[in-house]
Amino acid sequence: MTVVKAELTRGEEILDIFNTNPIDPYAELSINDLSFSTTVAVAADWFPKWTESFEIDVKSLDDNLYLKVMNDNGDIESTFIGDATIQISDLSIDGLDKWFELSFQGASAGRVHLKSAWNSTESKFVS
Repeated sequence: MTVVKAELTRGEEILDIFNTNPIDPYAELSINDLSFSTTVAVAADWFPKWTESFEIDVKSLDDNLYLKVMNDNGDIESTFIGDATIQISDLSIDGLDKWFELSFQGASAGRVHLKSAWNSTESKFVS
């Protein structure tokens, strides 16, 4: 079995174009039938800090991790800020420490910082 531990550390220049008030961003990550969410970074504005880790069972290096950043609007529906699609093979580099760009309707919506640690109990991973 192969597991990648992904740590979403922080965001930078996160912009909710529909909201000029301070934003309370959180991230949702999904792959195959798994989904994870960070806590809400209250009043974090453009520079949220999460430092949260998730363990992902890897089925194929061709799978994609979908990352979406949302703004928690309290009692009303959260608004979409931006997203990124990250190929699991990018996370297979043990010790990955990289920024990923978020996009909203083709424009930059900031970026998120992700670290990963790769753990395989098999001698070789076959995609």
